[in-house]
Amino acid sequence: MSSETKPRDEEAPPTRKTQFQPTRETQSPPTLETSSSPTPHENPAESSYKVATEEIALGSAEASGGVSNLWGLSEKLDSWQVSSLPQDKVYFALQGNVFEAALSAIKAHLDASDGTVRGGWILTEVDHWDIERERIVVLTDCKIISVKYDFIHGLVEEMKRISLNPAYDYTYGDFKYPNTYFYTRTGKGLRLEWDKSVQLGFFDRWNPMSNKCAYTMFCSHILVRKGFVQEPHLSIVNFMPEVEKVLQEMQAKTQPPEGASNTSPIPFEIKKADIVLDTRLGLSAMVHNQSSLGFSKKRGVVDW
Repeated sequence: MSSETKPRDEEAPPTRKTQFQPTRETQSPPTLETSSSPTPHENPAESSYKVATEEIALGSAEASGGVSNLWGLSEKLDSWQVSSLPQDKVYFALQGNVFEAALSAIKAHLDASDGTVRGGWILTEVDHWDIERERIVVLTDCKIISVKYDFIHGLVEEMKRISLNPAYDYTYGDFKYPNTYFYTRTGKGLRLEWDKSVQLGFFDRWNPMSNKCAYTMFCSHILVRKGFVQEPHLSIVNFMPEVEKVLQEMQAKTQPPEGASNTSPIPFEIKKADIVLDTRLGLSAMVHNQSSLGFSKKRGVVDW
């Protein structure tokens, strides 16, 4: 018997099943290009106040010896407010005819006791905690009116009337911080004190919402201090001569007491001296001011 052997079919090697895994492409985050409008040349000086130029480095540690840029917090506070617009387009106060409309709305809230309006400015008001807030400042022939205005909705939210009197204490000069560690402000400002007998108690001094202070301070808008614009209605340099002129007119109208000599009094002048701020740490002022929380501006998703 012959046995026939059938050839074995060649077996193909087993295939390995591999599970498809899609590759993940890494994308670098988009870079935002920011541009700022060129700083226009400032007009020649027209008064003694324009001799001193505005400091443009807000909170500069080099100018003040402080540590306002501690751990790079200044850059971090600015970076979260994302906007590719030039700085002068970010703030609502500089858009279109917003300022003119705001002045018209404010004048509708004034009465005869407020006097005749001499002019309006958009300045920065500084409180006893060194917190900055954007305010429309209206000067009349007898008052300074600080107005909290909603530039987004066009509403007058608050008005603070400060009567002018040549007997009050007016100081114009640089801000000085002998005791602070975090935040300092460079540039010039006006300090107006109408009652030196008022001394803040412990709780009012440490209460940022206290309204019992008998003084207030003003300085230029943040866009002027940072050098982005040189608009006259945003600068304390243009505001000061008008205030001094009103005070001189008020002094001239004051009748001398009976029996006094008829010699004309010395024309009123605002005192030129440093404005000393008794800020102990300045951490809250640094967080609030460096991020411009007191100003109405575009901030990305939500504007306020």
